Amino acid sequence: MTNLVMSYFLAEDGLYYGFDDEQVASGLSDGMTRISLKEVNGILNPVVSPAIGERAWRDGELKLTDEIVSRHRDEVEGGGVTTLTPDEYKDLQAYRTSLRDWPGSAGFPKSEKRPIAPALLAAKISK
Repeated sequence: MTNLVMSYFLAEDGLYYGFDDEQVASGLSDGMTRISLKEVNGILNPVVSPAIGERAWRDGELKLTDEIVSRHRDEVEGGGVTTLTPDEYKDLQAYRTSLRDWPGSAGFPKSEKRPIAPALLAAKISK
């Protein structure tokens, strides 16, 4: 039994293929770009950067608070009673600002360094 060496290729169709030396010699790799095993492993087992995950969390927090901010603005413009007090709204906006600024802070992307949500947020979101 012969030990066959695999060669890896990126095809024009965007798919990745592995061929042994005999297949490569027979011309099956026409129109393909040779890539390394390390590149194949990077494609099949991508390393997700902690920064990507933390930005996704941050974006989710902003999206979660969008409705609260929008409702408060509607209530203010309508001249009625607001769900949030002025101080609660100020705290919420400060939190949203800290979320936007967080990727540029020294603690980013450590999850334990995330901006702290104001206490009112848990109660308002659960309603």
